[in-house]
Amino acid sequence: MPDLSFRPYEEPVSDVVSRPRRALIVEDDAEVRKLLGLILGREGLVCDEACTTHEGRARLREARESGLPYELLIVDWTLPDAEGLEVLAELDPTDPGRPTVLVVTGHTDAARAQAAVDAGADDVIEKPFSVSALEARLRVARAPSRERSDVPPPADLRVAADTRLTQKLLQHAPDGVAMVDEAGVVRFANETLGAMLGRPEGLVGDALAAHLGPDAAGGDLFDAGPRELRCGDDTVLELVASPLFEVAGDRLRLAALRDISVRRRLEVQLAQADRLSSLGTLAAGVAHEVNNPLGYLSANLEYVAEALRQRAPDLPPGERESLLSAIAEARDGATRVAQIVGDLGRFSREEDALPPEERRPVDLVTVIRKAVRMTSNELRHRGRLVEELARVPPVSGSEGRLLQVFVNLLTNAAQALDESRAAENLVHVHCSAEGPVVRASVEDSGAGIDPAHRPRIFEPFYSTKGVGQGAGLGLSICHGIVTSLGGAIEV
Repeated sequence: MPDLSFRPYEEPVSDVVSRPRRALIVEDDAEVRKLLGLILGREGLVCDEACTTHEGRARLREARESGLPYELLIVDWTLPDAEGLEVLAELDPTDPGRPTVLVVTGHTDAARAQAAVDAGADDVIEKPFSVSALEARLRVARAPSRERSDVPPPADLRVAADTRLTQKLLQHAPDGVAMVDEAGVVRFANETLGAMLGRPEGLVGDALAAHLGPDAAGGDLFDAGPRELRCGDDTVLELVASPLFEVAGDRLRLAALRDISVRRRLEVQLAQADRLSSLGTLAAGVAHEVNNPLGYLSANLEYVAEALRQRAPDLPPGERESLLSAIAEARDGATRVAQIVGDLGRFSREEDALPPEERRPVDLVTVIRKAVRMTSNELRHRGRLVEELARVPPVSGSEGRLLQVFVNLLTNAAQALDESRAAENLVHVHCSAEGPVVRASVEDSGAGIDPAHRPRIFEPFYSTKGVGQGAGLGLSICHGIVTSLGGAIEV
């Protein structure tokens, strides 16, 4: 049997009994374990065995706690419960007493070999192997620089261990990390950065700025201090870079990128919540100031209506009905204003749900026709209205709130039309029943909504109208009313 060049561990001259030289074989094939045990046993190594990753890690922990470390660790790549490389997670790469590690695998290629070395292996051997091949690979793995000794390892080995640890830390960092040269070309990039920028195959050799969107174009990307870069519609990255430093004659810098998209969205939501809180305070004051004049306005309208009814014989029939209809519409308008103020306050306090006991059967066609009458002045100057209103079952809800929804939708439709083309413009209102569901739609022939804006049109304060043309609350309130009544609204 050839000499495997293992130097026996020697205790200092004392009465202490020499420690046994130990090896651990983590392999699920009994025949392979038997062969390895035979080879190592003839060299004076006491062999422990494990069949799974879990057992292997447990053996290493026991050895560390008992103070009787293993001199050699042989691990099969494929084990029943997990990948064999996971056993190496129990080893400290900076520990000078770490065992020599040999990985055995049934299939070897460059990627596997590199993965094993990155995990902490000293060598890789492919199965099936001959005894002589195994002995040769063990001699390579057990080079003199790795022999056991109480003397600390040389400085270059400590540096190598530190370098390997640093590379692992960078590779598994939660942020994207890159090393770039003076020209901004990537010399190293961790996997996190590749995944973040949609380049899992790697970034080395590319200009980093080329993958960071238009915000990275122009100027010095790295000397401006921490900066935010918008990549795509919803992704915001924060870039922090170090000053240039020299490494082996090259001037390099470290760049770190963090995805702060979620943080920015939360900040926007917090700002919106603050605005809604202010709106709630304002709505309470508006309700107090508006409800009083609305009260006597409604009372006076009721008084006038009753007076007209009493004097009905003195008025021509057509004029009497016209006056009574005008007063009824004015009363509906006053009621709607009161409901709008109340709904605005409920919206700001997130109390949109109408209690079940307050819901009533509502004829949606009647509601739509009322909304048409209330917005007729806005519509008639901008385009032609087409109604297609079939008989539908009543829906459960609030007539006042649903009226508010359709007034908002019809007003939006009218405002989307170009007044100069009133003869060509069209607003189409449709209502029908599909089984137990009642559907209503408002469609206009205006310019439409840009697809980029559609996901946000129901957000409060979001508006595509010009300054002073809308507060961005109409569709948001419509959404709140409809969904609170158990319905759905979409574009």
